Amino acid sequence: MNEQSSSDNYVANRLDNVLRIEKITKLEAAQRQLRTACRLFFTTEDSVSVHTLAWASHEILDHHPQSAKSLLIDIANQSPESAKAHAELTEARNFFKHYHNKPSKTIHLIENLNEWLLIDCGQMYRGITGKSIKEVAAVNTWVSVRRNIAFLNNIPVIENFQKLNLSKKEFLPTLLSTVKFGQGFE
Repeated sequence: MNEQSSSDNYVANRLDNVLRIEKITKLEAAQRQLRTACRLFFTTEDSVSVHTLAWASHEILDHHPQSAKSLLIDIANQSPESAKAHAELTEARNFFKHYHNKPSKTIHLIENLNEWLLIDCGQMYRGITGKSIKEVAAVNTWVSVRRNIAFLNNIPVIENFQKLNLSKKEFLPTLLSTVKFGQGFE
């Protein structure tokens, strides 16, 4: 028995020299997943990765004890056919996570769902922490500029970005380098 524990210690000690241990809270994980999903949203065309990371963040935020309601889920639940609306909203999330659920099936990912999912996660995160995430603000601004929806308070910023007519890849670095974010941002 002593040989076994000695062997286990040897392996554990060897791994300690190789692996870097990082302590992460659930909220930190959700914030990092959300930030990464926003960056991927602007820099790649990989909507599956954006969707998967955003839903992972959403799930953590939704289960947080101080969680604000998810607007997306709330809207789906208010539909006359709420079960169907909820199923459509979460179909891709479940499809991308689980192989055993109909492995030969294909689905249609709702084209702009990622935008609204990222914004929803940002709202939930702010409700828990009292802070906004700059990358989520960029998604908010992108949606305002591209969809002509003025749900942000800063109409001059939206109008300036509409004039610039930036590509998706140019948008995030331009916004982060030109907009002055207040204290409530991280």
